Amino acid sequence: MERNARRALGKRPSGRLKRLLAELAETVEGSHRLLEQTALRLAGIHTIPDRLVSLADPDARPIRKGKPQHPTQFGYTALVTEDEQGFVVDHQVSRGNPPDAPQLVPSVRRVAALTG
Repeated sequence: MERNARRALGKRPSGRLKRLLAELAETVEGSHRLLEQTALRLAGIHTIPDRLVSLADPDARPIRKGKPQHPTQFGYTALVTEDEQGFVVDHQVSRGNPPDAPQLVPSVRRVAALTG
């Protein structure tokens, strides 16, 4: 299928076809990563660094929350900073679940620069 798309691209270049071909290549690469990860898990390896958990969102990460019904969720975490009146003055979206403490000082600096 990919070969046919590349052949068509050579005959009549199209922006849409280029985008679709890039998406196809990304999906194929992600599928190969998932197969490699599956082989590692079947071999008994439980920790896989930078594991792919979603073909639709390759940057999503597993996040351990400790909730009884859903101990592990997938996606991102957000740090939201409010002022005294409750207005959001800063936000940061992070992959996975980084610790809060190292994010505090940079957030305060961004707010101070923004508000004076």
